[in-house]
Amino acid sequence: TYYVTGNSGTATINSNNAGTGTSGSNFIDVRQTGNSANLNLNILGSKNDFTAVTSGGSSNTITATINADSTYNNISMTGGGSNSLTLDITSNKATNNITTVGASNGITLTQSGTAGTNGHAFTLDLTGSSNTFNVTQGGTIDTTVNLLSSGSGNTWNITTGN
Repeated sequence: TYYVTGNSGTATINSNNAGTGTSGSNFIDVRQTGNSANLNLNILGSKNDFTAVTSGGSSNTITATINADSTYNNISMTGGGSNSLTLDITSNKATNNITTVGASNGITLTQSGTAGTNGHAFTLDLTGSSNTFNVTQGGTIDTTVNLLSSGSGNTWNITTGN
């Protein structure tokens, strides 16, 4: 399902277009409202979920490349414009809950490696504007980042793994 309201919302959803692996049991639900909201998503694997909400105005974007057997993503970027999110997940298990309320926030999340029993997990609950988050989770052990932030103009660089 893809929803878009207003202006230049564009999307490319490319689930298994390369023809390798499988793309069964995937759920993708995207809602974009406002100016120039973009999405470029490529899911490969099985049992994946992806939901996204962007709203608030100009130049919002979500770019996701997910190549995982088990993953759950829940993204909501509201309350202002010019938010961006880039996901690159290759872990066999991943959990992401990303909620931002504000404008001009940039989030880059990379998860790689097979991790342990539960895989890598990232949760962000953000209220504020002009924040930057660069998160890299990798390796063969389970890593969890659970971040609650309220404020503006912050930069976070987080790296976990072995």
